[in-house]
Amino acid sequence: MDGETGQQIETAIRESFLDGFRLAMYIAAGSALASAVASAVIIEGKGRPAPAEQAGRQEEETVAA
Repeated sequence: MDGETGQQIETAIRESFLDGFRLAMYIAAGSALASAVASAVIIEGKGRPAPAEQAGRQEEETVAA
């Protein structure tokens, strides 16, 4: 194979590596984003009173009844 063909082959190999690397990074970024969204949805405790506050309210309701 002549020099020009060899150069074209090396360029194609480099570009295919970069394309594959970019694809892997896009997949990793998408996975990280999906994980952050899932964590925000799944984490419990949002908008709920703390356990100590909840126990205090139950005692007040029992005493009032």
